[in-house]
Amino acid sequence: MYIAGGGHRGGGAQPAQGWNGAQPLALRTLQEASARQLTPAERAAWTSGEEGRRRASVYLTRPPSTRNHTWESDHKQLPILVLAPRGPAVRPWLTTVVDDSTRAILGWALSLTPHAGTVLTALHMALVYDVERSPLGAVPAQKRIDRGLEFAAAVHDAMDTLCVHLHRLPVRQADRKGKIERLHRTMD
Repeated sequence: MYIAGGGHRGGGAQPAQGWNGAQPLALRTLQEASARQLTPAERAAWTSGEEGRRRASVYLTRPPSTRNHTWESDHKQLPILVLAPRGPAVRPWLTTVVDDSTRAILGWALSLTPHAGTVLTALHMALVYDVERSPLGAVPAQKRIDRGLEFAAAVHDAMDTLCVHLHRLPVRQADRKGKIERLHRTMD
């Protein structure tokens, strides 16, 4: 490597000509520049390592759960056109129930518009244990849903009857149901 003005290949550390005679930075100047330029996660990584970065990161990780512990439900408008018996071609909606631990699709329902009936159909498919279909299917410990009215109306009473903790997520925070959102993006 050639250094400006030196003209020789380095084996030892040679300062570049532009830094010769420069004043050293004050510690406070360096601290202010770091606070301005680094994100909270990057600052945590420098002080605490990778675990500190994860704690300060925007996306939080959940502890791993067991099979059938937590389910996630959501709707997805499919990127296909279907010719209904009457009317113009439409894009159908898919309602899915996914196991958080295994990412298996436990139940699903198709409809032209999402409503409480499709939610209950997908939930029924997920609750029924059928050895021929899969080793999954039972009553979960908790279920994550968004603020959709069809979920509130249909799922609330059914989950209360089965003593399942219903976790309704805040508005417009799709990352809280990351497994099912990832599945829906994969479908696209």
